[in-house]
Amino acid sequence: MTRQAMVFKVAILALIVLGATTRAEVAAPTPAVGHYEAFVKNRYISIDPTAGGANLGKAFAIRVTLTDSLQFEAAEGMTWWVGEPDENCFAGLVDSESTRNWDACQTLFIGDCGIVPVSEYTVVSVDSSGDSPSSLVVLTTFRPYDNKWWGDAIGMFTGPVGTPPNVWTGPQGSTNWDDLTASLRTFQGSIATNATHVSVTDIHPRVLNRIVNIDDVFVFIKAFQGYQYPFGCPDDPCWDKLLSPCP
Repeated sequence: MTRQAMVFKVAILALIVLGATTRAEVAAPTPAVGHYEAFVKNRYISIDPTAGGANLGKAFAIRVTLTDSLQFEAAEGMTWWVGEPDENCFAGLVDSESTRNWDACQTLFIGDCGIVPVSEYTVVSVDSSGDSPSSLVVLTTFRPYDNKWWGDAIGMFTGPVGTPPNVWTGPQGSTNWDDLTASLRTFQGSIATNATHVSVTDIHPRVLNRIVNIDDVFVFIKAFQGYQYPFGCPDDPCWDKLLSPCP
């Protein structure tokens, strides 16, 4: 074997070894399963970090990248890590890699200033070996087909039938009275009528408080009136420049 061929062979082996050491042993998250869990949302993305059970018992981090945004094109490419979830499996975004076992949150609701409407996110799992072999693309709500910019949270209320009993259809392409009604009923804590899951109608403030109150209702009214998304660039940390445009 010539010296040149030997060098080439070593280079190929090095690439193979390098590839083997940078492929993670965890799968990418999969879409959340469930009625409201599966809806596209304004201020949350919902995922199954266990990938349908494939990642059970494993410790890893979850990386989220903003890959496309209607109102914040300059922020495309921004990357965060998912922080520690609370007891209801709501989690925010953090600057540094945050590794943990996610078994207790087979549905994880990720909401923060970095999650904005009419946008696309790429989600990967990362363990000590590197990135998951594949990634999950998750969307937030689409721009409504009318003259609105955002705020389409829900479709029609179909009554107390099925599971869960308060059944709304998913976003239908319009920011209208149904969205306002859903936010108001959820704020009222209605169980017997038409409340939604918190992740569907929690849109205020910029750093989400994981509740639905009268401020959320007022912001839905702004969306209904045709105002653009009011909280500024999805930069980090969230609380520095509450109304700043993207740089």
